[in-house]
Amino acid sequence: MKYLHFFAVDIILGLIAGGLLTEHVLGVSLPIAWWFVVPPLSWCVYMADRLLDARNGRRTESLRHSAIQHHSRVIIPAVCIVSASCAVISILYLPFVVLVVGSAIVAMYYLHHVLQKLSQSRVVGVLKDVNVAVCYVATVWSIPLLMPHTEHNVIVILACIVCHVTMVIGIIATESEADRILDTSLALPSIATALGASGIRWLMWVLALVSLVGTVLLMPTPIFPIAAVWTLSLLLLPYFFTLPIALPYKRLTAELLLSVPLLYSAYSCNLATFA
Repeated sequence: MKYLHFFAVDIILGLIAGGLLTEHVLGVSLPIAWWFVVPPLSWCVYMADRLLDARNGRRTESLRHSAIQHHSRVIIPAVCIVSASCAVISILYLPFVVLVVGSAIVAMYYLHHVLQKLSQSRVVGVLKDVNVAVCYVATVWSIPLLMPHTEHNVIVILACIVCHVTMVIGIIATESEADRILDTSLALPSIATALGASGIRWLMWVLALVSLVGTVLLMPTPIFPIAAVWTLSLLLLPYFFTLPIALPYKRLTAELLLSVPLLYSAYSCNLATFA
């Protein structure tokens, strides 16, 4: 099971779930090409990021980075093939504006590598993790928001995005705290090394409060259960990471929380089947 996390299968599931969430919230039907480009290309970006860390000699002490380094002879060709395939599908089947937005998100994602080379400031650590969260949410929401959609209730749309954003930041912050000691020993900037353990605890409380506001606003909608699960998860994640469970399984569990919309979609399909 830990290899699902090492090789970012949980990331792909989270993005697929995010796509389904945007369809439900916005009332859009994503083009088929989206499903064959966005999740696999995001996987390539994520794996390339980890490969860069390993090749630069950073964070290879962590299990996931050492696993990626160990299997790099398989991962590198896979990333190249999948990236090339996604590029071809994008050019052939997706609008030009989607290519522009996607390229901007990829460039923004790798910005933290440039910042880390320029400075080891604590601010860089915070910016890096915030940047990753913004890029993740932009990957899920940007294209659906550009499409004509049937949901015009701005409050519902913003509330759902807020709940999604807070969940992503909460996962990143909690996982960063789990790596704080290692990052400190390697002099690597991160949100946990910048804020410290107490700062992360306060951040999780703030995120849970913000998510709770979004959840309340979503109460009249079918998305409410997803938002409620995410809000509760923000409260429980810091305690979950203190349990005597191997870190890769904790990370896998945390990142699978972004796949909760998959359960909602499956439940909705069952209701439609038996209606």
